[in-house]
Amino acid sequence: MTKSLPFPATGEKLHWTKSRKNYEFIILDSIEAGACFEMGCDGATERGKLDYISKRFDSEFSWWPKRHPSKQQAIADWLSGGALGIPLYNYEILNLAKDCGSVAGELTEKQEDQIISNYWDFMAAHILRMMNKELVA
Repeated sequence: MTKSLPFPATGEKLHWTKSRKNYEFIILDSIEAGACFEMGCDGATERGKLDYISKRFDSEFSWWPKRHPSKQQAIADWLSGGALGIPLYNYEILNLAKDCGSVAGELTEKQEDQIISNYWDFMAAHILRMMNKELVA
């Protein structure tokens, strides 16, 4: 992460709207402008970064309808392979949940397992929501 989060969590759970903005920031910040430019996208804008994600996913996972029942599950599978520079390892995922304000305090093992097992679908849902928001705007 090159910049600080829009809504830093200082050991407290944030309202979901603020936490969501933090996750969006993490996703978009993981994309380097040079990579966008190589795919013909503007790496300086949110729209350009979302175009990059879409083009890259489509080029690498064009076969997804044959294997996945939904685009969200396909994106989750794609992300879990390290497609973007978002946290990948369990300890990074748990730290991200705390940093973004999704959780606060000490977590039980059951809570940790739930965060880790839902992470890829959760991040894929954020990506799809951002893409759909841009289509409407």
